[in-house]
Amino acid sequence: MTKVQEIMQREVFRLFPETPLAPAAHALEQQFMGGAPVCDADGHVLGVLSRSDLIEVDERRRSHGTVGDLMVHDVVSAAPSAPAIDVVRQMLAHGVHRVVVLDGEGKLVGLVTTMDVLRAIANGASFT
Repeated sequence: MTKVQEIMQREVFRLFPETPLAPAAHALEQQFMGGAPVCDADGHVLGVLSRSDLIEVDERRRSHGTVGDLMVHDVVSAAPSAPAIDVVRQMLAHGVHRVVVLDGEGKLVGLVTTMDVLRAIANGASFT
């Protein structure tokens, strides 16, 4: 059975809560990303900011707010050693496209997106 650590991205673009929203939105667009984890300086995950969160914000708030103002605090996460099927179930249950992978101290060690899951399936990974 495939583990999360086998399909996760290890190099993860991250945002910080003090980052202004306009540059954060630009960075997500430049990286072709739908969202990113928001971390403190020590790598602990504080939330997630997605491009869909940014779409719902008026122009005034977008030009004056920060990532910390808008990020979603309820983060869907998994451990690297968890079965990959658990990530798929969490994505479906919570309606999300990304699951952060955390070590035992709550620090970011990876990310699994729906594209990572599809790539793993296409490459023959076993989810059962």
